[in-house]
Amino acid sequence: MDASTPSRRSLSIPNHRVDGVSYCINPHCRQTQVIADGEICKHCGTPLWVDGRYRLVRSLRAMNPLAATDVFEVESRQPDRTRKVMKVLKDSDPQAIDHFEREALALQWLDHPGIPKVDLSDYFTVEIPGRDAVQTLHCLVMEKIEGENLEAWIRKSGRIDQKTAIVWLKQLLEILTIIHDHQFFHRDIKPSNIMRRSQGQLVLIDFGSVINMSNTYVASVRAREVTASLSVGYTPQEQVDGQAVPQSDLFALGRTFVYLLTGIHPADLSYYPGSHRLNWHQEAPQISKAFKNLIDELMAPEPGQRPMSAASVYRNLSEHQIFLTDLRLTLTSRQFKRCLAILLILGVTTVSLYHLSFPLLNAYYYKRGVKALEIGKFEQAIGYYEKALSYDKNDAKSYNDQGIVYQIQGDLDNAKEMFEKAVALAPDNWVAAYNLGGIYDETGDLENARKYYKKVISSTHPVADKALSNLARLNILDNQLEKAISLTSYGIQNDPGNEIKAALYKNRGWAYFLMSNPAQASADLRMAIELDQERTDAHCLLAQVLEAQDKEADALKFWLHCRDGDSLRNLEVRVWQTMARQRLMNQEKYDDP
Repeated sequence: MDASTPSRRSLSIPNHRVDGVSYCINPHCRQTQVIADGEICKHCGTPLWVDGRYRLVRSLRAMNPLAATDVFEVESRQPDRTRKVMKVLKDSDPQAIDHFEREALALQWLDHPGIPKVDLSDYFTVEIPGRDAVQTLHCLVMEKIEGENLEAWIRKSGRIDQKTAIVWLKQLLEILTIIHDHQFFHRDIKPSNIMRRSQGQLVLIDFGSVINMSNTYVASVRAREVTASLSVGYTPQEQVDGQAVPQSDLFALGRTFVYLLTGIHPADLSYYPGSHRLNWHQEAPQISKAFKNLIDELMAPEPGQRPMSAASVYRNLSEHQIFLTDLRLTLTSRQFKRCLAILLILGVTTVSLYHLSFPLLNAYYYKRGVKALEIGKFEQAIGYYEKALSYDKNDAKSYNDQGIVYQIQGDLDNAKEMFEKAVALAPDNWVAAYNLGGIYDETGDLENARKYYKKVISSTHPVADKALSNLARLNILDNQLEKAISLTSYGIQNDPGNEIKAALYKNRGWAYFLMSNPAQASADLRMAIELDQERTDAHCLLAQVLEAQDKEADALKFWLHCRDGDSLRNLEVRVWQTMARQRLMNQEKYDDP
């Protein structure tokens, strides 16, 4: 939803246009409607080719001079005359511009067929003559999605069946996983913000309300900004209260499926007496009890009652799994339990004998899991570790290895849960403690990250050197630069392997850079790169040091390594890579004749 408008229409494309005409982008023009072909608007003198690249051929919603944005279908000046969609921000309010820039950043960063594509060069500003002075308009050009939104689709075709619901829910969960994994959340999911392409692929649109979920950023967001995006019937209470979290997207997704499954807007449904749960089951007789329960879990009143992540829901969602859940509900019924009790009495002796073999079975399946992990068969590895745990629920090493698999897959919630279980079962498992510190570090819980890094450093285990390097990095982020230099210097003296030593030199070089000692910073960063050519962060930092020494030309090759390297799952590296892309784009523009 736009930051200054109460509602927003979807970007569905009408089926007609008037050839040979253009629109004027100037909101103050007396004739912003259809203008005769040409290079310049005859009424106000504004160029009709926006940024020299795009011509506005049709307004995609009613043009309102009081609205903060206009949305147009545009035609590229390229020979293929590609059609796209341009969103124009007319509002000069800093908060509106901040929302608009976040939308542009999210769409440029995210790459998925279920998210509108935006090229790096397609967010720009243009200056146009205003009433009293020159006005700056912010423009965002994105992929044109052919199709219709799900609100319109349901009005035309009626409620969906369970098979379609599972397919659509998996698509949207996959999109949400991508968004959340990139540290964003959408905050305005509803049927009118979901498009359906002609081949059936769903696309989530309207990223005007997106925000970053990093701890540092969320702590600085004013309450009025967080509550700017409200859609009646779809927005959860915590978002209304200014406390939106990633699970807020799951609530809106659940409410969206209530509409898709019933054809009734959630605001038009009642609640169960004495609760905040929507009374909708009887309106969707075509849906099984298990699937209804899943939708109820997504839109539970409290965020903590909802699934931990979109990825965890996606992993367990299939027609087969829904069938098994329905079967479980049947098996837990009172009638079935009576029959089962008789069978259990007969099987007690057999089960007792079977339990004697548990230690051997645990060791067998753990070894199978280790082999599967080594060759990259992650789902198979998880299956083996879960099997091993079924024979010994106190097996800390299986929890630790399972956490490693989840971390590789990007499922940080489940990874943290596994590492926490491993550490609780075996407090002296220093590898699990280090891994848990790393998960806290990656998710922004820096206090707990320090706690576990310090715990590991107190040990004599080889992983202590890695923990020392990571703790030094956190000290740098806290501006405790002298402490970081002391830690890294101590670690370097221990002479660990090249990979760890490279990390230590990188962190010490970073600290010296922030202390305005570019010579020592350059020496340490070059040593880090010599020890490990693939350290993206060292390339990014050395590029900045060289720029500080007025060596912009020398910095370019390091910016190139920075841009193309691995982000190492660190937020600061992602920021530096954004800087690298900007530097290299500016250089390309400078080099063009």
